[in-house]
Amino acid sequence: MKFNWKSIVAIVLVIAFTLPFLSKCKETEKEDPKKNQPPIAPVKVERKAPGFSADSAYVFIEKQLSFGYRVPNMSSHKACGDWLVKKFKAYGGEVTEQKAVVTAIDKTKLNMRNIIASFNPQAGKRIMLSAHWDSRPWADEDTERQREPILAANDAGSGVAILLEIARQMQAKSPTVGVDIMLWDAEDYGKDTAESYCLGSQHWAANKHKPGYAPIYGINLDMVGAEGALFPREGVSMHFAPDITDRLWAIANELGYGNMFTYEVTPEIVDDHLFINVNAKIKMIDVIDRRPSTVRQGSYEFFPYWHTHKDNMQCISKNTLTAVGNSVIEMVYRE
Repeated sequence: MKFNWKSIVAIVLVIAFTLPFLSKCKETEKEDPKKNQPPIAPVKVERKAPGFSADSAYVFIEKQLSFGYRVPNMSSHKACGDWLVKKFKAYGGEVTEQKAVVTAIDKTKLNMRNIIASFNPQAGKRIMLSAHWDSRPWADEDTERQREPILAANDAGSGVAILLEIARQMQAKSPTVGVDIMLWDAEDYGKDTAESYCLGSQHWAANKHKPGYAPIYGINLDMVGAEGALFPREGVSMHFAPDITDRLWAIANELGYGNMFTYEVTPEIVDDHLFINVNAKIKMIDVIDRRPSTVRQGSYEFFPYWHTHKDNMQCISKNTLTAVGNSVIEMVYRE
């Protein structure tokens, strides 16, 4: 999840409306997230989904970070990808690896690897769940070591971990719909232009892993594990799929997570879901942590340690993982 833009001419021409993309640069000094939140009390509602374990998701984040930087072309990136494939297969997923060489904005040739795990593959009605699994090659929002990669626990190890835990739960209790978990690669290698980001999802949108693949909708998870997270409704999601957005937010509020899933609508951002909506013509929404700016009224920013070396396990909250994981898995099992 990397940049917002005031105008994106190519995208505007495709979708025929102007997206008021804001600068994704931080507008305030980095600040400590809220600590020592009390555990979220369970809400008694009629649940369709199996339980979601934040403890398990937390361990999955730790495991990703244990490989090191998940930057394309690094051996640590390959090792983590091999582990992800193995885990999805162990949970009963039908795994497809979509490999390609893509060109980054700095002309680097990246060995890209989208990982696709399909569950209940015989089902005609399908849902796509996604996150990017690569990590930022530069700590450009930090005050030191800016040219070094980051570990990226939240951005987006948290989304990958939630999807792994959902896969683990689907092995025990299969949903009635088919679920395809997409882990996009080379999302975070961009800068300066919209098209330099999300190279994995852009490649998939032009080269779907199955001809005619058409899920009823998709949910993308990006930065979904930090302490003090807020999830307002994001502008691209509200333009292309307001019904899907509102359904997930209603479930989250029903489950007692209204303190995180708020009903404000924030400006549009460039993330994998944008290219899935525009290029692949699949309705996809984005769940992403965006917080009101403390210095500019009406503006929003990302979690305090976005694109810094402090995006590590210290910023992860099991409460946040619980809220997002339970909300998404419940929506899947209510289809």
